Amino acid sequence: MAHAQALAMNGQDCGVWTLDKKHLLHYDASGALQQKIDLKSVDKKLEGADQLAIDPYDGSIWIADHKKLAHLSSAGTVLTESTLNGPVRSIAVALDQSVWVLGNKQLWHFSAQGSLLASVSLHQFVKEAPQHLVVDHVGGVLWLAGSKQVVQLKLDRLDQVALTISLSEHIASFALNPLTSQLWIATHEQLHHYDLNGTLIGSVHFADAGLKKPDSIVFDPAANGLWIAAKDAVARYSADGVLQAVFPAEHANGLIAVPGFSVQPLITLIQPPQDALTNNAKRQISIGFDALCNGQSCGFAPSYFAGYSLTASINAQPVGSLFVFDPATG
Repeated sequence: MAHAQALAMNGQDCGVWTLDKKHLLHYDASGALQQKIDLKSVDKKLEGADQLAIDPYDGSIWIADHKKLAHLSSAGTVLTESTLNGPVRSIAVALDQSVWVLGNKQLWHFSAQGSLLASVSLHQFVKEAPQHLVVDHVGGVLWLAGSKQVVQLKLDRLDQVALTISLSEHIASFALNPLTSQLWIATHEQLHHYDLNGTLIGSVHFADAGLKKPDSIVFDPAANGLWIAAKDAVARYSADGVLQAVFPAEHANGLIAVPGFSVQPLITLIQPPQDALTNNAKRQISIGFDALCNGQSCGFAPSYFAGYSLTASINAQPVGSLFVFDPATG
């Protein structure tokens, strides 16, 4: 992978996909090459593509560059293609399996089927073209980062900036903790930690860990930690910003791949107990909402599930509307 331009992990099998300007390559968890797809066979305009993202639910692949966005199945079959009116700087797959695409002061939102859902001009929001994009579906926001500024847009109100974070240093990379909606911003000297409202939680100096010139940072939702690729080293920090380990990596190219964030809703029968017998024809039925994030409990507050909808039936008759959600207990 010495010539890799982009790297993305499939959390289902821990394999990775990578782009090397001319090819899309798939390696399994042991590093063995499984597929090699010529980008020209997908679309001639995709040769040189350097944007790559994996859908954590079905393992499908999104690639983009040169005004073209393509969606491929996990087997490499082309599903959809979309033409853009500008180059692409970053792409991100959301929890609803839609994809967000960042261009030069332009933001596009596409469905998983390739339909354009929204197109937003960023000229009124930023002085310079943003370089990085992360989507916080749980927090309901989207973050864009330029060289010294980060702006937040609400997903349900893309026509205005919700808040702005300004820094005195150049931003090297940034990452989101999707479980807590907390943002991490890396400059060449420090790692800054912010909450959803843009309040600084804390900062750490890379020099304290012996790290130089960080290239990229990613948050691993499966292991609940932060990975940082720096010059000749890769470091791991906890979700609270505590340094846990530093690994020498003399030939690292700044690319790190972690599993994508996924949420699986759960329903638990509370009353009556499972397989219980009763002669009460009007026995109350209670169920509880929960969710698994990358296979582990998300730990969401009960109020989070207020946005869930329930479909239920008894003797083929719909009864979902009879259930009343309690935001205090979930």
